[in-house]
Amino acid sequence: MSDYDKVLTSIGDFGTYQKRLCLLVFLICLPDGVYITSVVFNNVTPEFRCAVPGLINDSYTIQGAYHKSLVETYIPKDKDSEQYSHCKTYNMDDMGQLTDRNKTDECQRWVYDKSGGVVSQIVDFNLVCDKALFKAHNNLMILLGILVGSIIGGPMSDRFGRKKILLGSSILSCAIAAVMSAFDSFILVLICRFMSVLCGHTQFLAGYVILAENVDVTKRSKAALCAGMGYATGLFFVTLMQFLFRDWRTAQLVSTLPFLTLILCWWITINMVYFGMVLGVGDIIEGDIYITFLLQSVVEIPGDVMCFLLVEKIDRKVFYCSSMITSGLATLGIGALVVADQDIRWLSIAFFCLGKMGISIGFNLIYIITTELCPTKIRNSGLGFCSFVARFSGILTPYIVSASLLIPGPIGKALPVLIFGVLSLTSGLFAILLPETRNAKLPETIDSESGRDV
Repeated sequence: MSDYDKVLTSIGDFGTYQKRLCLLVFLICLPDGVYITSVVFNNVTPEFRCAVPGLINDSYTIQGAYHKSLVETYIPKDKDSEQYSHCKTYNMDDMGQLTDRNKTDECQRWVYDKSGGVVSQIVDFNLVCDKALFKAHNNLMILLGILVGSIIGGPMSDRFGRKKILLGSSILSCAIAAVMSAFDSFILVLICRFMSVLCGHTQFLAGYVILAENVDVTKRSKAALCAGMGYATGLFFVTLMQFLFRDWRTAQLVSTLPFLTLILCWWITINMVYFGMVLGVGDIIEGDIYITFLLQSVVEIPGDVMCFLLVEKIDRKVFYCSSMITSGLATLGIGALVVADQDIRWLSIAFFCLGKMGISIGFNLIYIITTELCPTKIRNSGLGFCSFVARFSGILTPYIVSASLLIPGPIGKALPVLIFGVLSLTSGLFAILLPETRNAKLPETIDSESGRDV
């Protein structure tokens, strides 16, 4: 047995740390299945035909007798299937007038069967007829991404460290996959698909190795399979999202943005949500900004009082988790009202104040918990480092609050509070894994922590 295996055995072959690691790697590897298989739905080609030249409101469904006569006048039928041509119209002059029904031209516009509500990339970019091969290009980007990720992922993990590559590639894959939905150029979409799969497969490989290296040899094989199980779960997730959201752009966003929360949880999330609610008062809640800001300031006082009265009477973990979950649910309540287009001002303000009070309580508690977890020799440095890392997520806050500038409609308006709500909930749930520190003796050294369930 190697020295490293002896260390693993001495600290526990499959203890709390390894179980948490399995869960995190499972969750982080889940998006890889989404990035790879979403192309199946993006490549869906519904029934279509050439559009009638000059008819702006043409549709695949025949609207009446006059519409049917126009279609039959300008669009030839396939001799074998008796369906209207996918790619040809009868010969036209420069003015768009029919000249010769014995000759055909390549059509310039298409109409699609929208009865199922599907707007795939094929429909959005008109990847039909002479552009039909682009469907194969879409699939090729998946295979190239896996190929290149397999080549560079291992050396990068060896060079820069497993954790850095796992987290870094996770952030990049999610961000690139989400940005892909905003492009109007299919070439840029192909590039994003390649990069998101490359990063996704890199994080999958890094996660697999991390599990293999941090679990005792007797449990190593089963633990490493958590990465594969995460990928497999991603297949079910992408199926559900694509079924619920038939437009590929919307489906792309809702299938990828949630996974950013898994990474932001490593950057003590509370920082983003707290400052998001402070700095985004005017954007999150409409109305008199002076009154709204005053209310969000006032609710901090009962939050502080509750902390003062209950911090020594309630377990830290229970208090923190409940405050973060309360904040998350309240914030999601605001988002639900916006998405449903319900202008219930008093209820929105009530949700906002409850959410702000919850996040304020959590902000107070997280400093106490962090201080009590760090050994004396590194307590000040540890608290400072955690605060430093938390600011990285805070940097994203102004842009999340301004999401409505990039994404129009109710979704863009609701997106900031939905992100903050999901982050608060996720942080609250993950905090269940923290050790309880109330009435516990402060650790003096790092060695004194070795026997603690952390």
